[in-house]
Amino acid sequence: MTMIKSNLAEILFYKYHANGNDFILLEQEYDKNLFLLCDRHTSIGADGILVIKIIDDIINLRVINADGSEAYNCGNGLRCVARWFFDNNILYSSITIKLSGVYYAAKKLNNEILVTMNQCLIKKYYEFEKPDFSYLAVFSADIKNLHLVWVFEYKPDVDKCLENIKIICKDFFLYNHSFVWMLDNQIYSVVFERGVGFTNSCGSAAVASACAWLSLNEKNMLKEIEICQPGGKIKVIATIDKNDNSVFTVTQIGNATKSFYGFL
Repeated sequence: MTMIKSNLAEILFYKYHANGNDFILLEQEYDKNLFLLCDRHTSIGADGILVIKIIDDIINLRVINADGSEAYNCGNGLRCVARWFFDNNILYSSITIKLSGVYYAAKKLNNEILVTMNQCLIKKYYEFEKPDFSYLAVFSADIKNLHLVWVFEYKPDVDKCLENIKIICKDFFLYNHSFVWMLDNQIYSVVFERGVGFTNSCGSAAVASACAWLSLNEKNMLKEIEICQPGGKIKVIATIDKNDNSVFTVTQIGNATKSFYGFL
């Protein structure tokens, strides 16, 4: 595995994005102050930092949100790391990434990246009394990070919805919040990410949204769904467990693109 090496006085960084959800990639030890690089006015600017260390042909990854908190999963970040690796190792077509103790298999798939996201645990959420905005259902999803998926019949006013949710959800900042609806047979999702805010795209939220939609609307054991977010589409392939319909085995497919690289 060959990588570009910087001078001792410099730190090499890469900038990648997946549907506009952008990251700084660094090969170095974790530092609690790295999140300062996410500032779009005084530094490089990004939604998060991907800290990478390769050990025994496995990419060990830590994900730092723009506010300095750590993410336990990051679907778009996984695709960006895989693309970074394939860009620098053209003879490889697959790689294993370890994030928060979990192993993810990633593959090149034409111009896209496929990542096996393992299992998503999902259930209908009944804790909230009916608030001042109308939704069809809300689901909790655990894909090693936590999501609440709010399903609507029509496109909601997400800012007003968010104001209501902050009032009724005492653990609001533990979750990523997805607002999901269908229009012209296309499923749409807008995501407020923990530690970041609204982003153009969120890979784990696309997985959570697809599983929530299937739980509410479908009975198929195997289903392929495209989730359209502001930055673009992510394809999710979800298989429902035959013995437990709250368990999905999921794979995500989407783009990941290098923007530039430089030295700090």
